[in-house]
Order: sequence, then structure tokens, then C-alpha cells
Amino acid sequence: MIMKKSNENQKMVYLLDDDPVFSHALELWFELEGYRIKTFHNVYAFFKGLKHREPDIVILDFALNEDDEGISTGDQVAELISQNNKELPVIMLSAQTDIQVAVDLFSKNIIDYVVKNEQFHFNLKQILTKLHEVSNLKREIRELKINSKIRLKRIGFVLGFLFLFWTVYTFLL
Repeated sequence: MIMKKSNENQKMVYLLDDDPVFSHALELWFELEGYRIKTFHNVYAFFKGLKHREPDIVILDFALNEDDEGISTGDQVAELISQNNKELPVIMLSAQTDIQVAVDLFSKNIIDYVVKNEQFHFNLKQILTKLHEVSNLKREIRELKINSKIRLKRIGFVLGFLFLFWTVYTFLL
């Protein structure tokens, strides 16, 4: 198996899934796709890791083993995440095929819902590609805002110079 080298420019993914076999398989897949990944098997460890470093993407399993605080679903975790950061992309994984579950999750700041089926990796890759595109567009917008401020300052300078020139010109006539 060929592993891609890790570097600081790779997106960091936090995965919360209490199934160690599935988590490990997904961890390998993410590494092959060029992501850095940190896997958590319980809610406590996940939030401890979140305090240490904020990831670029969070992936949550829908059904979790209940923790000491009574948290047993990924949507509960997503709600807690969104209280601190509504911009952090959260993707929900589940074996649930009920469309109403997915619809309900979107009101909890989940950006997408992926069913664990034979199309799972394909669907997840599409979502990650769209996230990358959105991230690039946001970066371009930030750059355009900076460039437009610079241009406005230049225009202001030119207009000020023209006004000064016009004032001197009319004074001399």
C-alpha cells in the first residue's frame, strides 16, 4: 500500500465513530485521499481533542455509545459543536436510510448526510470535493475583498490628486 506523505497543508479531519474496525478502515481511506485524520471512539476524547486543535472537517457517526453526559447520537455532538463554531463543516455518517432523519439533521448545522452503503466512499468523496471547492471560493473572495480595498485606496488617491490639480489649475486662471 502506498501512503501519501503528511504535510501541514493537508486538511485535518476529526472522525468520531465508536466502531474501531470501521474507523480504522475510514482512517486508511482518508490518508490515501491525502487528508490528515484523527479518530476518536468516544465523545469525551473527541471534545478533548477539539479543545486542543480545531479540525477543518468533522465526521460524526449518527449512533454512538452513550457517554457519562448522556450523549448518544452524532446530532447531539453536532449541536454542541455548532454552539462554538457554526462554520466548522460537519458530515454525518449513518446506516440509517430514513430520509426524515437526514432532513432533521440539516437543521442542526450538518452540511451533509452519508449513508453507510456500497456508494459510501463515492458519496463522501463528492462531498469532500465540494467542500474543497467552497474553501477555494471563500479564499478567492477574501483575496478579492483585500484587492478591492487596495484599489479603492488607489482610486481615492488619484481622485484626491485630480481634485488638488483642478483646484490649483482654477486658482491660477
